[in-house]
Amino acid sequence: MNNIILKPSKDVPYFPGINFDYDAEICELYAESYMEEPYKFYKPLMDWIKEYFTTKKHLNFEFKLTYFNTSTSKMIVEILEILRKNKDLGNEINVNWHITSDDTDLELEVKDFENDSEMPITIIKID
Repeated sequence: MNNIILKPSKDVPYFPGINFDYDAEICELYAESYMEEPYKFYKPLMDWIKEYFTTKKHLNFEFKLTYFNTSTSKMIVEILEILRKNKDLGNEINVNWHITSDDTDLELEVKDFENDSEMPITIIKID
């Protein structure tokens, strides 16, 4: 299975950095995500996650997104729902969201994602 590694872009559309590393059993989304049609961007990532669980049983998912638009938030919920379904099947999945310690708005959004998807998310506060 191929890794997906992509540096973030500030060109139009703005898309996040990606580090989906099969051997390291880690997926990271970082920087900012606000594109007009995020489904086109996120669909291959969601397909990768589904394929990943055909051969692996453990995954650490690290969200390090500092900004995202409403359309992207829908994709985040879909990703979390895929992770929850696989966790329900007995896979070991850890989801962490890294936020700055003073970003209370993002912290509330992460808690909403957790409630909407029913996937536990650990908030990691950084300075």
